[in-house]
Amino acid sequence: MRESFIASICGLLFFITGVLALNWQLWHSEIAVRKQEAQLSASLVDDMIDEARKATDAVRTITTGLCTPDAQRLLNREAAMGPHLRYVVLIRNSEVWCSSLLGNKSLRIQGSTSATTNLTLYPGDEISGGSPVLFYQTPGYSGYIGASIGFSHINIALKTASDKILFTLVVGKNMLPYNSVVKPLAHGKLSLHSIHYPFSIDYEPPPFFNWERLITQGNFLMMILAIMSSIIAWFILRYLNQYITPEENLRRAIARGEIVPFYQPIVNSASGKISGFEILARWKQPDSGFISPDIFIPVAEKSGQIIELTHVLMMRVIEDLRTVALYMPEGLHIGINISAAHEHSEEFEYDCLQLLEIFADKKITLVLEITEREPLALTPKGKAMFARLRSHGVLLALDDFGTGYSGISYLNDFCIDYLKIDKSFVRRISPSPDSTLLVDCVIDMAKNLSLSLIAEGVETQYQADYLNTKGIQFLQGYYFWRPVPFTRLAPALLLSSRRVT
Repeated sequence: MRESFIASICGLLFFITGVLALNWQLWHSEIAVRKQEAQLSASLVDDMIDEARKATDAVRTITTGLCTPDAQRLLNREAAMGPHLRYVVLIRNSEVWCSSLLGNKSLRIQGSTSATTNLTLYPGDEISGGSPVLFYQTPGYSGYIGASIGFSHINIALKTASDKILFTLVVGKNMLPYNSVVKPLAHGKLSLHSIHYPFSIDYEPPPFFNWERLITQGNFLMMILAIMSSIIAWFILRYLNQYITPEENLRRAIARGEIVPFYQPIVNSASGKISGFEILARWKQPDSGFISPDIFIPVAEKSGQIIELTHVLMMRVIEDLRTVALYMPEGLHIGINISAAHEHSEEFEYDCLQLLEIFADKKITLVLEITEREPLALTPKGKAMFARLRSHGVLLALDDFGTGYSGISYLNDFCIDYLKIDKSFVRRISPSPDSTLLVDCVIDMAKNLSLSLIAEGVETQYQADYLNTKGIQFLQGYYFWRPVPFTRLAPALLLSSRRVT
């Protein structure tokens, strides 16, 4: 689970990084496109101003005379020869005294004329008919000569090929946006300045991140990025899985529900009926099949995952038994192995009490089997927990008795109710006179201590008969049952229940 999460995060980070890099490239490309279009607009305006400059140069000689019909014809000719010019005028003392449109009619112009300001944006005047104009002026021999560029021509220069970028002509402190009116200058835009005349083309910068731009211009590359991200995540996942620790592998197995309970019945030696069962953990991997408990149980105990593993098992046992609760025989003996970690686990104590409470009407006997894989030292906290469980009828059994180094000390430290004779002793039982010496010693000691016995590893009829003659009530082994899933145990439980009734 963690490896999948890490691989997914790495793949996602690669995809996000790739998208951001692609977006950055497209953003810079769009800036370059807007700058290129702004240069084109500036070039068109330069050409129009060049027309105005040539027209004013051509009429410079008549600025000292009167506004005669010949002078008016010269102004008209220059205005007509400039395809983008609206009119040409002569100015003296901030007053038009001769014009290509109005003749010798005097007209006060807006603003002031200055030798240092040869380009002005006018919002509209009587000569232009109220339309905005770009006015170019140059000093003459007496006063100034001016030429205007019409609003429609300026609009053409400000119009972009994509129609998505709004260019603005800026002259001095005024600006003329595309298809708008002259306004006071507002800053905060990108500017492209003309190298020939005092004006600039202003435009809005493109947004840095734009999904529409990514989808329309970079959809193919984004698809490639998605494929590459998936491939990278897959390789990272494979790499991480190659170096997974046994502890992590077990943790994932528990989380995926691969650890399941198997049940090995415990048989009454006198009647041959099932008296209970021992819960055994089994790990079934989807690919490689079952893994031996001798491999993963020590890993669970060493890593502290035995508590979670036992919790999962007991919850599955409760689910299984609920399916046959109405027909389950009373007094069923249920054994489950515990280790040192369970001694201080409140969760384990709660699970035991929950099992007894759910099936209280069936008077289940829950037996905790102490193993000798790990030393279990009884602490005050553990002693209190076992005392509380015993008050609810939970019993203790010493598992694999006789094979560990601490079995005898457990008899002294714990209130043991059962001894489970290890299968290595039971397998020795045969017609040979010396084969039962060890088993007989364990049986005699248990009787002297008033302990009940369960014999494990019964594999032959001879072993079963011998143990029965020794008065051992509960037998367990392959001769009767192998560990089985609940689907195979349930019919046998129901059959035992009917025999009892």
